[in-house]
Amino acid sequence: MAEEEEESLVHKHEGELPDVISADRVYQEFLPGEEYDANLFAKPQGNTIAVVLRKTALKEGIVGNALEVERVEEKEVAELASRAGACSRARRTYRYRHPAR
Repeated sequence: MAEEEEESLVHKHEGELPDVISADRVYQEFLPGEEYDANLFAKPQGNTIAVVLRKTALKEGIVGNALEVERVEEKEVAELASRAGACSRARRTYRYRHPAR
């Protein structure tokens, strides 16, 4: 049976937070604005292509998974995603070449 997905909660101010903070939750400040996703297509030689998608509709209104996206040209988002991907590849390469003892 598939695990049920929990919805995100947005607390509008500190007074709405629970008295006891559970260790199985992540609390973070809400940052309004456009939200992006980047799909990385990486080749073994190191070439990476980043396709940037702007989320135009979210499952829960202002938060949640994207219901709709549109492909956009956002150079800064693409560069950031490519750098993050390069770091991830470098880490995997090091781990595979230098296994833990």
